This record gives sequence, structure tokens and C-alpha cells, in this order.
Amino acid sequence: MTQNISAKRTPQEGELGFEIIALSEEVSLPIIASGERAVERYAQGEVALYNDYSSEPQRLLPGTRFTSASGKTFKLGDEEVIIPGKTEEAGTINTIITAELPGPQYNIESTDFTIPGFKEAGLDDKYNAVYAFSNSPFAGGFVGTESYITEEQSLKALEDLDQKLQERLMVRLEKEKTDALMLVKNSKRITYKEPISVFSDDNNTGVITRQGTILAFAIGKDN
Repeated sequence: MTQNISAKRTPQEGELGFEIIALSEEVSLPIIASGERAVERYAQGEVALYNDYSSEPQRLLPGTRFTSASGKTFKLGDEEVIIPGKTEEAGTINTIITAELPGPQYNIESTDFTIPGFKEAGLDDKYNAVYAFSNSPFAGGFVGTESYITEEQSLKALEDLDQKLQERLMVRLEKEKTDALMLVKNSKRITYKEPISVFSDDNNTGVITRQGTILAFAIGKDN
């Protein structure tokens, strides 16, 4: 015979009350890359642009080429750059330039740069007076293969994470519940937060962390 019983969170005299048990746990799992893929990366670096040519600002268009002292070509990005006009000193502004080709051969040390487009246009004075210099080495150029964490790996790690969370939460629920309380059958619910993934710089290893919370209704046995 089935009997319906009503319980309230804040019962009045003569009414049956219940409690909510809420417990949270956090679990982390390491993950090691098993996939491999071909990659090409372009070296980048910051340069200071100088306008020692005119008191008027000098406009450099997107894709403007720069040639290093060793003959390597780099390019401006997708946005134009305005170099302030010359006063008592050359006008200057910093920007990022990128190697024209991928590979480690563009990971060069600090050097000076000219803008070949000015010379090609016959603007020798401007070529000699609008230039760039890098204050730090260029980095990031690479061609080859690298390890990476596959989608299948991430999904499997998430399944393992949820399983461990569920086990820990169930154990904690049994420990936290006092002898005076009776858990309501089928009232347990587990909710999970979005996982947080942190990977190494080379993406070979990482740690995935997930937090879960278990909720359950409990009624005092004496009631």
C-alpha cells in the first residue's frame, strides 16, 4: 500500500518537517597529451617605430614590410599605425610585427629595421629617417609536430572526473548524515559546475578540475 506524506521546510505545530543536506566536493585529474599534429607558427616581436623625418605624423598601412639588419622580412598586422610627428626628438610608438614566413629562423635577437617600401618608391630621405628597433628578441617561430590533448581524451577525463566526484559525494553524504535523520528515497541530486582546464605552455600536460554538489532531503526519524 502506497501512502503520500507531506513535509515542509518550515513546519508548523503538528506538521512534518524536512532538512536539506548540501555538500560540495572538488576533484582534479591530470591529463597527458596523446595526439600529434603538424603546426606552423610565425615569430612575433615588439618594435619601436621612429619618425625622424617630419613634424607630420607618418602613417604605415596594414601589412607594411620591415627588413631586419640580417635581411629577414616582417610585416605589420591588419591595422594601420600612426607614428607621431618629429619634435625636438623623433616621434615614436610601439607596435607588433610578424615574420612573413613560419619557422625558428625568424626568432632573431634585438635588431634595427628599415622599411623597404620607401626605398622602392624612391623616397630615400624617408627610408633613412623612418625606421624601427626591437628592444627584445623575437620568439614563437616554429615548424614541426607537437603533442596535443584530443577531444576524446578530454571527454574521457570528464567522465572519470564525474565518476570520482559522485563516489566522493555519496561517501560524504553517508558520513555527514546523523543517526537521527533518514534520507528521503530518490531525493539525492548531484549537480556539476563547468570544468576548469589548465594546460602547460606546450599543451603536453594539463589538469582538469570539476566541482560537484549533492543535495538530499532528510526527515527526522523520531517524526
